[in-house]
Amino acid sequence: SPCPTGFTGPTCEENINDCLPNPCPAGATCIDGVASFSCTFCLANTCQNAGTCVEQADGFVCQCAPGHSGNNCELQEQAGAERIRDILGGASVDWTFTSPGW
Repeated sequence: SPCPTGFTGPTCEENINDCLPNPCPAGATCIDGVASFSCTFCLANTCQNAGTCVEQADGFVCQCAPGHSGNNCELQEQAGAERIRDILGGASVDWTFTSPGW
């Protein structure tokens, strides 16, 4: 007798891989189902530092947790003087601001 949709083999035990050839757009991962497939750009490690991956039609966007930024939330944001110290390689800086005519 013929196998149920999505299965093949002598005893219909083999799920046909609907991801071959890869039907997904570049950069997406194909997830095989039974007589179906889905495409995802969001894998478990796509967004770092507790960022949330949001699927888009042609890719993904990471919604970063507070204090992080970057395409994959890989950058740790630092405020004010900490960030300036990092840019200057750890140097301590005293800032004096003057206005013209003072």
